[in-house]
Amino acid sequence: MIDPNRASPHFGRDEAKLNVQCGIWSVLDNADVEGLGRLFNIQAKSDLIKYCRGLVVNQIDFVAFILVARHGGLKPYRYACHFAERVPSQLRATDEELAALSRNGVGPLQGKARTAISKTFQLFEDRQCFNAHLFYTLDSAYWYLFYSDQRDEATIGNHWQHGPHIHLISSHWPNLRLEDVWQQVRAGHINFANKIYLRFLCDDGEQRV
Repeated sequence: MIDPNRASPHFGRDEAKLNVQCGIWSVLDNADVEGLGRLFNIQAKSDLIKYCRGLVVNQIDFVAFILVARHGGLKPYRYACHFAERVPSQLRATDEELAALSRNGVGPLQGKARTAISKTFQLFEDRQCFNAHLFYTLDSAYWYLFYSDQRDEATIGNHWQHGPHIHLISSHWPNLRLEDVWQQVRAGHINFANKIYLRFLCDDGEQRV
């Protein structure tokens, strides 16, 4: 359970503005972070799940939320992030294949040169580009982890029925400890059970759902 007197985030726009360059602050002027802020003040897990069903996270709002957190505007919450790219080892071209590609020259690809190119094209299909954004209190009692990869955010051929999305887990999950969760994230093990799906809108700041 979240103690609203202790964990309620403070959106210190004026305080944060002193530490943010004008070009970056213009992003915040076009954003609405209140929807994400309300999420942090929900005490019951069931209410959090219900609230998230109706929430659409706009990309510009999420960026603004991160910027505010990075500049101390969400106290007592701190911010951390992790980005990683995972490539199947079998899709990495070998030195021998790359050498064959170099020798092939102009014209049709032959033998291992063709293999090198095939692996390269397949690599872009199969690789995973992962991002995680963590908001947490210093004692790790309260935390929220948003994460996704490029397939989650894809507008075409998305695996979720509602399309582009990001995931959320938090300290509302009694079986999850932040230290263990963050270790899993850094190790690339991100398939958390019972995660929340949040609809995610990639836009230029003008479109609003």
